[in-house]
Amino acid sequence: MSEGQGLFNPGRDNKIRSAMEMHRDLKAPKEIYKEKVLLHEQAAYDAGNPARSTWKMGRLFLTRNKLSFFQGQNRILEISVDSLSKITVVDRNWIPAKKVEQLRLTREEDGIKRISHFSLRNAVQWKGAIENLKKETKEEEKW
Repeated sequence: MSEGQGLFNPGRDNKIRSAMEMHRDLKAPKEIYKEKVLLHEQAAYDAGNPARSTWKMGRLFLTRNKLSFFQGQNRILEISVDSLSKITVVDRNWIPAKKVEQLRLTREEDGIKRISHFSLRNAVQWKGAIENLKKETKEEEKW
């Protein structure tokens, strides 16, 4: 197939990619459960089965108190920002022989350590936003 006959390269075709992202931004909710959405992005979530791939595609939303992952209208995962004990960005396999930066969230629920991985376009930005929220929450608790 020659150039311009159906080939799409998001890195090269920035106008098309930005139009798709603008459309997603317009359709994204401004609030989830009466909490303002601070950050949202298309993401892949690893449900954590080491025996086989369990990646789920969807959208990740950050509000002041929660991280929520949705597939369409279905909420797949919800994590309280306060429950996060460790937030890191790691290089990890996503597809065979391809390592990508992923956001790793560690939390403890009912005495069990749980780790969630998200493949995002800008995992470092998400890490910073979540850490800032945690700092703000701690400062508010002091007062």
